[in-house]
Amino acid sequence: MDARQALVRLEEVLALLADLEDADRRRPVGQRRVPRSTWTFARLGLGSVRAALAPLEPGPGATYDELDALNVRAVDGFEQVEGAELLPDGWGVNAARTARRLAGRLGATPDTGMKLSLIVNGQVRKSVAVTRRASVNLDRALKVRRESIGSVSGSIDSMSVRTKPFLGLWSPRGEGRIKVDLPPQLVEAAKHALGHNAAVRGRIKRSAAGQILGMMATSIEILPAVADAPPLLGLVGADPDLTGGLSPLAYLEEVREQAR
Repeated sequence: MDARQALVRLEEVLALLADLEDADRRRPVGQRRVPRSTWTFARLGLGSVRAALAPLEPGPGATYDELDALNVRAVDGFEQVEGAELLPDGWGVNAARTARRLAGRLGATPDTGMKLSLIVNGQVRKSVAVTRRASVNLDRALKVRRESIGSVSGSIDSMSVRTKPFLGLWSPRGEGRIKVDLPPQLVEAAKHALGHNAAVRGRIKRSAAGQILGMMATSIEILPAVADAPPLLGLVGADPDLTGGLSPLAYLEEVREQAR
């Protein structure tokens, strides 16, 4: 194997871990100057391309346990995408694009691909053979297959007004951070909603698997804090459909989860 190509692949593995950390730490969209965690070689076989990576120094707010979890997410994610056209759990669009680029440099068979192993206490806990199939599946998963009008609720944790304004909406329902494009007339409303829970309505772009790839906003509504909402126990009798069939306590717990 060409030594330069091997180094490029290692760099892209590190780039994938950085993208996963950005999503895990909920770093603001587009802020690539934020200090990240660093990694070291736990093993390095000179004359070969066998190498093991381990956390060196966690970035601001990160812990070693969280960095260990990134390794698990990377291996599990590649295992998922080797067999299906989807965005792996907890990856997000940026991580998926980085992984697509990495897998696109690999061969089509396990012998010409890359083997990723999760090592715990010196023992291999889990391994996955990454091939070009992962790149093909990610490419298809990242393509918009359908668009619909709807709304997504979550925390608006970042915003950019450079060239094409957009905001970062952190959804608690498993979609992770969603990039929301903004028309000029909604920029001021987005600024007021920054740091709040909000319901964003607009045209939602989804993959074939129904995963949200992005959206164009048409309206932004700041949601009231849970503490400011009317007592739910008193509302059930007024509108039996309010809780969607859930008990008041179960519904309240769901509302609290959305507000986090």
